[in-house]
Amino acid sequence: MNRVLLSRNQVRKYWVAVLCAILLAGCAGARLISDYDEVTDKSLTTIQEKTDDFIETLLTQSGTNKAAFSKHQAFYTDIN
Repeated sequence: MNRVLLSRNQVRKYWVAVLCAILLAGCAGARLISDYDEVTDKSLTTIQEKTDDFIETLLTQSGTNKAAFSKHQAFYTDIN
């Protein structure tokens, strides 16, 4: 009768492999991002376009009274 003896190191490697397989199988169904939301995408695109236009306007008005915060409070309220 031939018996195969495994060393402790071999047994340890076997169990590590089994545990890794179980952990990977457990993570297989995880979703790290949500589904695409068209409403959110359009809203963020609109905010980005308004902000780009606003910054361009501020750059042209830089150094003048037209660039004062008080002149653009409506924009900040709208974006908020």
